[in-house]
Amino acid sequence: MVSAMELKAAQAKKLVQASARARNAKAADPFGYAPKKFKRATGSTQVTKRAERNMKHAKWRIEQDTNIAWGNALDCPLFKKPRVGGRDPKTGKPKPIAPDQYGNVRATRPNRALGSHTVKALLSGAAAAVAAQQHYDAALLRCDVGTKGKNEAHTETNTYPMLGTISPGALMLFDQAIVAFNQEAFGNAVDIKNALEIHKKVTRRSAQAGLDIVTRKLSASTGIVPPQIVGKLDPKMERKERGTRKKKKKKPVAQEEEAN
Repeated sequence: MVSAMELKAAQAKKLVQASARARNAKAADPFGYAPKKFKRATGSTQVTKRAERNMKHAKWRIEQDTNIAWGNALDCPLFKKPRVGGRDPKTGKPKPIAPDQYGNVRATRPNRALGSHTVKALLSGAAAAVAAQQHYDAALLRCDVGTKGKNEAHTETNTYPMLGTISPGALMLFDQAIVAFNQEAFGNAVDIKNALEIHKKVTRRSAQAGLDIVTRKLSASTGIVPPQIVGKLDPKMERKERGTRKKKKKKPVAQEEEAN
């Protein structure tokens, strides 16, 4: 009889041999390599299975190359900006950039439109929306998925909500969407300001109008964004715009004579 230890050793040996064969095949043909279930169809493949095999191989290849491309996107100049070492107060000349803990001098640093806190807030909100939809579906099917206690009505807890992860590629797409949204909104506000020819700078009302135009476009095309997003500022921070102050009404001449 074969003991359990010998069986495990044989299985481990087979896995090592399979990994070695895969590495050798990938080194010999890096562009044509694919796992067994994603290999391309050959002449010996059944005719009715060739299209399915080729489509699976194409799907696997596109996914692998997309991950490789997004993995290298962090080094793209679009997401980098030069580091400034400051100036020497005595001579006024730029200081050399100090090396990091490993002794490497990095001349650039990441350039992002969204901070880590904003990204975490977006992920938490997305997870909360999914949890609410799950609770609604569970209630419709009368499934008991809620936790006991204060958070009985939700699948996630309020104290420790779910915080998902995001890949570098998805984070860069978020940045691209936010930048494009703001650029189009501000461009609309500038067009409104130039058409009215009243103000020299973009005012809050023209900015709100430019934002409304973009949100209506998105609402009409996707149905996800609300048709209007109203920005509310602190009353102490609001400034009266030029041309919006109410003028005092002058009394008629007859009323002034009667008053005298």
